[in-house]
Amino acid sequence: MSKRTHDQLSSDGEAPAVHLSGGQPQPDRQIELWRQSRLCDVEVKVEGQAFKAHRLVLASSDFLAACLETSMSEQAGARIVLRDVSASTFAQVLEFLYTGKASAAPAALLDMLEAAARLQLAPLVQAVVVKVKETLCASNVLASWDLCLLYTSPSPR
Repeated sequence: MSKRTHDQLSSDGEAPAVHLSGGQPQPDRQIELWRQSRLCDVEVKVEGQAFKAHRLVLASSDFLAACLETSMSEQAGARIVLRDVSASTFAQVLEFLYTGKASAAPAALLDMLEAAARLQLAPLVQAVVVKVKETLCASNVLASWDLCLLYTSPSPR
């Protein structure tokens, strides 16, 4: 293993997390309520895991806002079921929606980009694209290029 590769790995052999930023953080009190699962009025089910959240925070996603505006969502305890997004990725999407920041393993960046694009979260798409550009290498350039073409502008420059 080259020194550069070795230096980039953590003590457990995994690449260190990539930190994403650029979102609009919610007020500290709102974040605290979310972390304590208090006053949450919606549940998002992803891969069988339930995530509690606040409608107004989720509504910053055009896709989730549309889900919340359906006739059934007006009932107390609205529930959204998401497919095509992993629970670990959605946990970081929620973190970004509430705090404006998130972390992901470098190998998960493309999953995060896909989730951000599907959920129509432009600030998260932009944050991920910046990090994808920073982490391009011979082993991921084609997959990165394909997803950038699919979910962003025609060129990932």
